[in-house]
Amino acid sequence: MKSLLLFIISFVVIIQVSAQVPSCCVQPGACQSTIDPLWANDIRNNGLNLSYTLSHTDGYLYLSNEMGDSAYIVYTILQQSISPMIWIKIYPNLQFTFRVPLRRINNDGDNVYGLGDASIGVIYNATRSLKLPEQHDLRFQLNCNVPSGHSQDLDTVWMYKSLTQTGNGNWNGDIALRYQYTSNKHAMHATISARHSFYQIHNYTNAPLCIIQAGYSFAQAFSEKKSLTYQINVQAEQYFKDKVNNEIAYNSGYKMISLIPRIRFSYDKIQVIAQYNLPVYRDYDGHQLRLNYTFTTGISYAF
Repeated sequence: MKSLLLFIISFVVIIQVSAQVPSCCVQPGACQSTIDPLWANDIRNNGLNLSYTLSHTDGYLYLSNEMGDSAYIVYTILQQSISPMIWIKIYPNLQFTFRVPLRRINNDGDNVYGLGDASIGVIYNATRSLKLPEQHDLRFQLNCNVPSGHSQDLDTVWMYKSLTQTGNGNWNGDIALRYQYTSNKHAMHATISARHSFYQIHNYTNAPLCIIQAGYSFAQAFSEKKSLTYQINVQAEQYFKDKVNNEIAYNSGYKMISLIPRIRFSYDKIQVIAQYNLPVYRDYDGHQLRLNYTFTTGISYAF
């Protein structure tokens, strides 16, 4: 009973703190979640994983051409990425992480290939420091997103072009807090993350992004080493207005709520994961393309 009460209090605190964190990214799909909790259960001392992500974006844009005429233009964009990641224990309860994606973007037949923006970070496990019972897991993470991908200047009209670049041209900082409570086969978690741009290479500045995710999982064990975990998550994100030449980009910013079912197969130190992000509420500001879905799968080895 005491453990359950501690979980409820911690969960409420996390949700209340999240309401005070600023939020945002370019257009949906141009940036992924600030701190992806996909592999959170894998984080032991050291490990590596390889992820594949596919996202689909489409819609009608009302744009002006060079002659001053306006017309509706239909766009369909498929984004794919392969992301190797490694985490290494550097001190007790502290780990170093590094991830760099390889991206392919198809914009109505036009393909763009290249490196995406790399991510360097640290994860701090506060569970032992706070002397929490073993059912509880509390982790704090800081990330720096390096503009290693290809990016170019944008204007306030052609904002959709941010979806056809492998990078966003900004140094972004991420901060996240993740809490999980586990009881036998059941687990509940809550994650809060926020991103803010602190340096721009071009004339384009990412707005803040805030993401809140909560979920429940059920683990089915087949043996000591083999198990299957089913998880359902609800994710809310808000992205404020970008800036171009220090002016507000009106065709930017959104609010979104997604359902994220996930399945995880574990065999000893190896885990295979598949998840599907399905937006159930989308509210865009200005003329933008809309994110329809994101599918992610991958394999990890933790040791």
